[in-house]
Amino acid sequence: MFGCLAGSVARQACRRLNIASEGAGSAPLRTDVAASGSRAQSQTGMIPRPETPAQTVVKHAGLLFANAARLWDGSAGRAAQIQPAAATSAVETSAARAEADVETPSLPEEVRRRLRHLANSVVVCTAHTNTGRADAAEPGPTIVPVGLAMSSFVSLSLYPSPVITFNVAVPSRTEAAIARSRHFMIHVLAGDARGAQVADVFRAGNAHPDIVARQLRRAGCRIVGLARPPHQETRPVSAAAAATNAAAEDEPFLRGPGILYVLRCRLLDEPWGGLVPVRDHVVVLGEVLEIINGGAEDSDGTGAPRFGLVYGDRHYRQLGRAVLHTNPKR
Repeated sequence: MFGCLAGSVARQACRRLNIASEGAGSAPLRTDVAASGSRAQSQTGMIPRPETPAQTVVKHAGLLFANAARLWDGSAGRAAQIQPAAATSAVETSAARAEADVETPSLPEEVRRRLRHLANSVVVCTAHTNTGRADAAEPGPTIVPVGLAMSSFVSLSLYPSPVITFNVAVPSRTEAAIARSRHFMIHVLAGDARGAQVADVFRAGNAHPDIVARQLRRAGCRIVGLARPPHQETRPVSAAAAATNAAAEDEPFLRGPGILYVLRCRLLDEPWGGLVPVRDHVVVLGEVLEIINGGAEDSDGTGAPRFGLVYGDRHYRQLGRAVLHTNPKR
């Protein structure tokens, strides 16, 4: 566009010069200055007169001006073609910077995320404390145990006596009660909604024993002690349990349709008195003294033992079918 404008200006200048020459008595000529710079031709067939110096200057100036304009238009086009690529490069650079700014998860958070999909058993541990009391207007024992739901419970050893272990984040009311009384109860929960309801009661803490007592009643659980009528059937007990039964009669535990059975335990004497500190947790080592019926059916309709409650990816779950039948004798 700029080149065409320059050529037009040059042609108008030449026409004005021709008109001036005609007024001076020269032969009538029509001069057309082409963009290619060809000579002007006469329309009357006469030999054209030589260009005046002024005409020559104007003609060459117009050609130079037109060529400069074409070069300018070409460079502007190339700049327009390059501009999108530059914009794309800027976008890619911004995306790369944004990706670099995203914080990489720390190793503890990555371990937590991956182990979240490793299912674990869920149990409730309770311990006796003289400070927790239920509403006096409600029937039943006044002692309400402190407790917590956990997924770190495992069996550690069976002989010469069964030993279990789990860990507790400290500080903890339950850990303090275990350390004070040196006895505790492990409630193995049924793998259904009733077992999950019991576990949920002990996820909220132990600050308000009266609230815990009411929630347990809603879950169908009773707080009972170890004192039993003489005719009640009991499971086998260890020698250590027989020696401590008299002192343990006031230890409360839970019984209801969401509890398969209860393990009565005491802390090991060694190592560290059964409470091993590890960073912000305490590893509890306990000896199983007795197995107590929890109130739920411990077998299904076919007579097969029922599985306990499991936890994985922030949800309570039921154990599914076997994927590989193994030979128990191997």
